[in-house]
Amino acid sequence: MLNKLVKIIIVLFFGSNLYASPIDRIRVLTDYWPPYNVVSNGKLSGVSVELFEQMLKKSDSKIRRKDFKITDWNTAYDTTKHLKYNMTLTMTRNKIRENEFKWVGPIDIKTSGLISKKNRKIRIKSIRDLKKYKIAVVSKYSTHQMLTKAGFKKNLVTTGGLFAVHKAIDKLAEDKVDIYSTSNIDYIMKILDMNNFDAKNYEVIKKYKSDKLYFAFNKKTDDKIIRKMQKALDELKKDGTYQRIKAKYLN
Repeated sequence: MLNKLVKIIIVLFFGSNLYASPIDRIRVLTDYWPPYNVVSNGKLSGVSVELFEQMLKKSDSKIRRKDFKITDWNTAYDTTKHLKYNMTLTMTRNKIRENEFKWVGPIDIKTSGLISKKNRKIRIKSIRDLKKYKIAVVSKYSTHQMLTKAGFKKNLVTTGGLFAVHKAIDKLAEDKVDIYSTSNIDYIMKILDMNNFDAKNYEVIKKYKSDKLYFAFNKKTDDKIIRKMQKALDELKKDGTYQRIKAKYLN
């Protein structure tokens, strides 16, 4: 962990502009989590990507989408948590994370839950029932943190890297796990069809409560920046830009 942080610090220090205005010193980190952060052929798109770029423009920032840094979720999460002037696009805001970051949002509402193959006929009546099954989770996603806090460890199969979500889906499809604990039920069911899996062969066996998605900033970020970015988001919601961006990816 220490070596990982040292590498992150070196990259961020030499890649930053120490003389930039406070808002232009923010380093925007993003992983791959459709439909909010989409990486295709090295190019970024998605709800959060477009929305945050518009917020930066409204805030008179020089930062643009080409400056956003694509990385895996673990790096984005740890860097934003530990290093000043860093933020992550699209993070679930919950009790576990509440005091670890500063927040701008909400961006959207999503529902987490459990998915399995229909032919397995898995039924979950209580959290104890889950201990009988192997569960795929993306490392450090909200569902992983929730299950870990509930005492699960040995039966969790974690995936990481830039395309960790697809790796978890593959494990479920290939019967390497019994259940996939996903952070976004609706979109995962769409991905199953998009990736030549038949979504009709899968089912949602348990829904968690819905959570709100936010832009997450390092806790030491100046409150003036947070207020400025929140104001920009609120204005985009009022003028219809927010709704148009969402409709582009979520409909």
